[in-house]
Amino acid sequence: MTIKSSMRGPVLIGGPARSGKTLLTRVINEANGPVKALPIEGLFTVFLYRKYLLFSRQKKGILKDYLSRTRPLDEKRQKMSKPIDFFKTSLEEIEEKIPLHIKHQIQLLDYSLKIFSNDNNSETWAACDLHPEFDFKSFHRLIPNLKLVIMIRNPVETVCANLYLGSYPERPNKDRGVLQKKLLMWCLSAQTALMYKKKYPECIHILRFNNLLQNIGPDCEEMEKIFDIPKESYSQAVGQQQCLFTYKNNKYYSPAHRWQDLLRPDEIKLINYMAEPYLKPLGIVTADPVPQEDYPQAYCAFILFAKVILKLASFNPVMGKLLTDTLMHDRMKYFNRRKAILRFFITSHIKALGLWK
Repeated sequence: MTIKSSMRGPVLIGGPARSGKTLLTRVINEANGPVKALPIEGLFTVFLYRKYLLFSRQKKGILKDYLSRTRPLDEKRQKMSKPIDFFKTSLEEIEEKIPLHIKHQIQLLDYSLKIFSNDNNSETWAACDLHPEFDFKSFHRLIPNLKLVIMIRNPVETVCANLYLGSYPERPNKDRGVLQKKLLMWCLSAQTALMYKKKYPECIHILRFNNLLQNIGPDCEEMEKIFDIPKESYSQAVGQQQCLFTYKNNKYYSPAHRWQDLLRPDEIKLINYMAEPYLKPLGIVTADPVPQEDYPQAYCAFILFAKVILKLASFNPVMGKLLTDTLMHDRMKYFNRRKAILRFFITSHIKALGLWK
């Protein structure tokens, strides 16, 4: 087994949830270009924060855990698959060829995905993940030639799509908190994308979902340049179908395939108010701009909290995300999440050491 070298760097696809990352992955694979995308989530951010004792002795176990972990294959989470299912090389052969110079689990993931791209006759790999932009400095240090594509969608559509995820036609419990958290995460992602675009102009690429759908603007040419695929590929993948949660004339195109009022006017005003500082730099046009002095009075506490978090995130994006996840999480879910993280940390070491098959 030999790994082909390539001047084309690997690509991580990030951005907020419900912003078109999965569709981009499908478009890349259907184009059969020089980049091959992993059809399931990459989980780079999950593995980045794992800590392993005696890492050099656990490489095989870590790699087996990553490649054998089942993940959703479709948006409805009805089909499941594992990364190793998309390889031609066996897991045993991949484990036997691990280079000695690898010192971190993210480098292990890069090594395995190079074999994945080699097995699929492509030059390099791509993988989507949820918000890898916050940790790009760490990823860039570990994989120097890594590129990051950040998918950004109109915030009014993104927040609504996340709000009704898995609950349509009903709104979820504590819908106000869900909406506010998803809105703040969109703002954090947009702010981080713009900040790192200035710092790493050759590595960061921002693609606007709405422009790709309509095959307009420089986004299509940018996609073509990064992945070497036809610039109309994204819009052709959707065809004549209307994308769910498209916002037009104050209504949303719902999963029931009709135009509905899914968000209240005050919620739409809040979204536009919070997103307004990022819309123009990102090149997103909205029909309902809200001046910064005309803030929604009913959301004063959240707006103050969000601005503090965004200010902190301008210095440390990871801390901004961590505080948002922690402080805006349901109390019971937070304690369950803490126990799950502890259990995950312990079992990952046991599996990596080969004590639990």
